[in-house]
Amino acid sequence: MAPSTTSNNALIDPQLWQYCEQHYLLAPKRYIALQDDHHINVNLLLLAEHLDQQRCYLSPEHWQQLQQVIHNWEMHVLTPFRALRRNSKHHNSDEQYQAVLAIELSMERQSQQMLSAHLTCITLSQQSNQTNVRCYLSQLGLSETILTRS
Repeated sequence: MAPSTTSNNALIDPQLWQYCEQHYLLAPKRYIALQDDHHINVNLLLLAEHLDQQRCYLSPEHWQQLQQVIHNWEMHVLTPFRALRRNSKHHNSDEQYQAVLAIELSMERQSQQMLSAHLTCITLSQQSNQTNVRCYLSQLGLSETILTRS
């Protein structure tokens, strides 16, 4: 019997990213630590957690594609801007820092839009031998045990 699949249009709407942002706010220090210590893309991890909750799964190849979709943007724009924002924290007023942070958040939303656009081209499976979180982390050479340590 072939694995069942589902349309992902219902999952790839603004509510998906609202869910992810709300979930992030439950433990922001944890996600920042995972990002800083293990180079985890928080948007991808939150997406994996959401898809696991919905019992919709992506293949390892799809996780590779999602990483590639945002790789150049993250590497050449978002990550350097994040470093600039962090380095400028003690050299700017709180108002200036908040303005820079708002720009970074809009860049994060651009990453989310890029992921959403690619997700509309992927068929999600409702059966899998592993979770999305495990699949994504394995792409980075990491195991789920790091999630309990952060």
